[in-house]
Amino acid sequence: MHFGLFARIKKNKLLHKLLAIVTVLAVSSVSVEAARTSHKPSSKIAKVRKKVHRHHVKRVRPKTRVRKHRGRSRAENRRLSAKQAVARRAQVLRQQQAAAAEALRQQQAATALQQAEILRQQQEAARRQAELQGRAEANRLRAEARQQAQMHPLPLLTSDQFLDQPLNRIPSIRLNAQTFVDEDYILAHSGYPNGLETTQQYGFGLPTAPVFHPYDLQHISDVGGTLIGYRYPSFSFSAKLPGYTPQFELQAPDDLKRNLAGIRNEDIDVFIIAQDRPSSAAVPMLFRPQYWLDPDAPFEEEGNINHDFAIQAGLFSGVPGAPLIHDQPAGGLINQNVSVHNGLPDNPELLVSSGNTLHIDNLGYGRSHVFYSLTKHGAKAAIVKHFILNTDDEETFQNVLIASPTLREFKNNLRGARAYLSRDFADEIDF
Repeated sequence: MHFGLFARIKKNKLLHKLLAIVTVLAVSSVSVEAARTSHKPSSKIAKVRKKVHRHHVKRVRPKTRVRKHRGRSRAENRRLSAKQAVARRAQVLRQQQAAAAEALRQQQAATALQQAEILRQQQEAARRQAELQGRAEANRLRAEARQQAQMHPLPLLTSDQFLDQPLNRIPSIRLNAQTFVDEDYILAHSGYPNGLETTQQYGFGLPTAPVFHPYDLQHISDVGGTLIGYRYPSFSFSAKLPGYTPQFELQAPDDLKRNLAGIRNEDIDVFIIAQDRPSSAAVPMLFRPQYWLDPDAPFEEEGNINHDFAIQAGLFSGVPGAPLIHDQPAGGLINQNVSVHNGLPDNPELLVSSGNTLHIDNLGYGRSHVFYSLTKHGAKAAIVKHFILNTDDEETFQNVLIASPTLREFKNNLRGARAYLSRDFADEIDF
């Protein structure tokens, strides 16, 4: 090809590209043919190859630039890696700081809990100490009152004199089965040495006389899914009489008097107690003489306390079918061991009366009863005239007590309220 023509073709880009393609094809065919004939290519072909090779090298120069560009990316990657390393170290540092802060928070929380527990224990110890001091003071006052009563016994009053003694009426509260509060309840007592009318045992005003209540003092009967009764027994009226007076002796049943053989009159304590029945007929009632046997028993006591009493007891009435102690012989007394002790697993210092004995038969729930009990322990005896009141009679008793400052007025007001009572209780309160 003429070189002048080639120069003109080179200036025309389209023709130049076309010429390059034709040349490559020609060279390729020449290379194949040369391989077949195994002789060296001519000088013209060599020159064409050299030009084509140069032209080919020029075409791949952008690849060289790409390689140079890739080299810059590695530098950038190194810088990025350095930044990431710094970020990772910062993150690790933040995690370490957060872990240290959490450990400190947990330590502070544990310290706060420990301090709170120490404070609670100190407060509990202070409360316990105050309770012990309060009980010690109460025991001291009771001991003084007991000593005063022994040194200066109450005068032997006649029946008329005793009836004119003040009736100590104490407003009280009690809780029924649904925990509603009855705030207008009256507990009235008379004839006891000052401060000795109730025992501290159980802490809700049990008279220091033989009484009745369920074995579990808080037992509430569940009848048809409805709770019935009050949570504790209540005692509307409690009187300790001047003694075993001739008038009282005249009222007592003959069987009771026969069982007093060998007991001197001055060794007989005589009481009149009016109380409710705190639970339903489904809950057994027990005869509990422990509050007379151990009247100074505290609410709680440290150490081992166990006071045992061997007694004889019985219930008496002139009415057929009246209440009796279970297995009580006809006209006689039943032998029984009872005790006052502490050492319960869940409350080792609380004093309780045991055991689950002296169950009462024939004590109808909806009726009011009047009968006598006799308890003998050694050379001493306690006689109680019991009024077990149904709900209506108890309400009338309460109204009469509120209006009666003395025993005489109480007796007279009961007589005036006989239309509202199931029986003439006024005739039963005779000394």
